[in-house]
Amino acid sequence: MDNMKNKYIIFCASAALLLGAAATSCTEGNDWDVDSSFNRLFTPTSLSVTRGDTYAVVEYGKIEGADYYQIEVSRDSLYLDDVSSSSLLFETTETPFRVTGLAGETDYFLRMRSCSNSGTPSSKWYYYIDGSERHFTTRAEQIMRPVTDADRDDSWIRFSWTPGAEVTHFIINGGAYANQRLDITSDEKAAGEKTVTGLAPTTTYSVVLYNGDARRGNATGTTTAAIPAASLKYTMPEGETLISQTLINELAAAAQEAAGSNSCSITIAMLPGVTYSLHGTSEEGSDTSVKFPDGLSVTFFGLAGAAKPVLAPSKSVNLVDSHAYIRFQNVEIVDAGCQYLINQSAACTVAELSFDDCYFHDFERSIVRTQGSNDQKYELIKFDNCVGYNLSTANGYSQIYIGQANSIVDELIITRCTFNTAQRSFIEASKSPIAKGVKISYCTFYNIIASGRYFCDCNGMDTDISISYCIFGKTFDPEASRGARSNTTIDASVKNFRTADCVFGSNNIVDLEPSELTSYQIFNDPDNGDFTWKMKFYDENIGDPRWISTDD
Repeated sequence: MDNMKNKYIIFCASAALLLGAAATSCTEGNDWDVDSSFNRLFTPTSLSVTRGDTYAVVEYGKIEGADYYQIEVSRDSLYLDDVSSSSLLFETTETPFRVTGLAGETDYFLRMRSCSNSGTPSSKWYYYIDGSERHFTTRAEQIMRPVTDADRDDSWIRFSWTPGAEVTHFIINGGAYANQRLDITSDEKAAGEKTVTGLAPTTTYSVVLYNGDARRGNATGTTTAAIPAASLKYTMPEGETLISQTLINELAAAAQEAAGSNSCSITIAMLPGVTYSLHGTSEEGSDTSVKFPDGLSVTFFGLAGAAKPVLAPSKSVNLVDSHAYIRFQNVEIVDAGCQYLINQSAACTVAELSFDDCYFHDFERSIVRTQGSNDQKYELIKFDNCVGYNLSTANGYSQIYIGQANSIVDELIITRCTFNTAQRSFIEASKSPIAKGVKISYCTFYNIIASGRYFCDCNGMDTDISISYCIFGKTFDPEASRGARSNTTIDASVKNFRTADCVFGSNNIVDLEPSELTSYQIFNDPDNGDFTWKMKFYDENIGDPRWISTDD
């Protein structure tokens, strides 16, 4: 008897291998070796399971003479012949058939049999088996919704899920929380949302949602920045939508008085979803560039809300004189006639020019350009957590263009950003070296670099270029786009990914060789600005983090 059983097991294993990718099962005591005098139905000829989160799709081979089929699913092993009272039992005539009512991340045993309406005995049970495993495990459930701008402030985040779903608590991490349980009230359960308060600004918090021991989803959110400290904080009044030279001068005077010095600072806080013009006015009534008094540092700060405030300069901002910093934070910046956000020709000294959590779009020429012959000094130009799209629409100037020999930039840092659809070069700095180098990390690029232009052009300059944890999608010109050039080191050896449709016609970036996957294979909908991953195509998270699912 033991020899017969061993032969049967060998037969089952061989059959499972022959069926390839389908998770097909064998069962002990199949009907083919049963005497026909028993007059019972044969078992289904095959059985496979495709697992979901709270469901599984069962596909099987039908049997002639069967009127319907029973499918039994249980957390128990189902060795007894009778249907267990704790099982889920389904009757169907369809294949494939969707089994519902399961829990996420849970092991289930499954078996099925052929049945008749005419009194013919049912077949023996046919058990699901996949290799050496007799069970399947449902996938992690995800009923939580992404955290949007409307769901967060500098001290709270609202986490939400399907209203009315059976849930009991969160496990939260981040800031002062370390695997802490937060119970969900009946009202919160019904509403499908819970607001966690008392959080720290600019801090990332992750939660896992549970119903008892069963995980039902997860989400991650980052609190917004608090209004930055300054000698003077000013919130734009409701209905006031022009940031004028007059307003800047008045705020500067008040900040100087508060600080007791010309070296002072202001934060201009803008209301969410409101569009603000930014320009001065000439004696003739035409728009002019806004200038900041010498010694004044300025932060243009967007208050948290459902949409970022929009800053729409009709003339470029003039950085003339000396400033510890000029910062743009949590704002959407659009070309309202300025062509360049910064188009600097006057002498200036700026310790920090930075953009944090900003959107740039529809600029005809550059975000930052230096020109002329006057001395300009920038210790740091930085982009962090930004998105730029539809830039350099006239193919006139690079998005970041250090365009004259007397423009001294010590360091250029770009991190956690996405740049989508831009002509000309991305960075052009071939008139003066960047002493501490160009450092680009955790960024996603798509549809940039026009014909004959470069990703980073530091031609003839002793400028080190460092690129790490970045994704390079398709280039704007698929034949004549170029990579990077510099007199010194171009280092892309640390964990970057280049798609097959990112083509550098020349000046290839060493260690950035193309893969076999195209942008359309790895991104969800790149032509419409959706760069979420279709699949886990790399061994760790790279590119702009905003596009990476919390499940990856």
